[in-house]
Amino acid sequence: YATMSYPPRALYVSGKHIYIGGGNGNGFLSVYKIPHIEAPAGNFGALAVSDLQIYDNLQLANNFIVNGGINAGGDVYFQDDFSVLGESYFGLNVGIGTSAPSVLLTVGSTTPTHVTGYRDTFLAGDLEVDGLFYVDGPSGTSTIVSNLDITGALAVGASGFYVDSSGDVKSGTWQGDLIDVAYGGTNWNSTGVTGLAFISTGSWGSTSTLSIVYGGTGTSTPPDYGYMLIGNALGGWDYVASSTLGGAGGSGTVGD
Repeated sequence: YATMSYPPRALYVSGKHIYIGGGNGNGFLSVYKIPHIEAPAGNFGALAVSDLQIYDNLQLANNFIVNGGINAGGDVYFQDDFSVLGESYFGLNVGIGTSAPSVLLTVGSTTPTHVTGYRDTFLAGDLEVDGLFYVDGPSGTSTIVSNLDITGALAVGASGFYVDSSGDVKSGTWQGDLIDVAYGGTNWNSTGVTGLAFISTGSWGSTSTLSIVYGGTGTSTPPDYGYMLIGNALGGWDYVASSTLGGAGGSGTVGD
């Protein structure tokens, strides 16, 4: 039933509209109870209800503005874009589905996208990064339980350890323990190392003076056929002819 403030005015229909007059100049109609109302179509300038139940579709031609919260007991579907200008909070798990399981979910942003978690971020499948992969955070150790396969180049530091896509080490200096021969490679060349002896075509050689541990500074000129080297008093070496040998007690003859 409905009541109007005194004195009541007329209730009349004109065309497609029902007009209700207001009382004492305020123009308001107070409705205490409507047990049941069916409105196949309606045009409301403003509608205020305490509990609105819609058993079928709700179609909005314009914006839907909610000042408080939205509590949906079932599924919520959006056939068009859904934009949230503010922050969204979800108390439980959030599931995002695409048109098919094989369709990728694309997240685009003009600024870096941050994923902040209280603990670890877990991915059950593969993590595929089309662009650069950047990890920043507090100091610590990153642990990779399985294999790490890098098809491109691996660079550590601005000008430090560098491995190209073929697995060749291009730069960097090893400062650890000696590497076993089995892991030293087949193309290692020691000729560029100062003072290190090498064997080339069956002969010992060195890029600098080849010294003997005992006996002086040594010589880079090998003796001719039929001669031998004898240490002298200056700590060096002298040629000794194959015909005679000098000594403190005299001389002798070298024969066959």
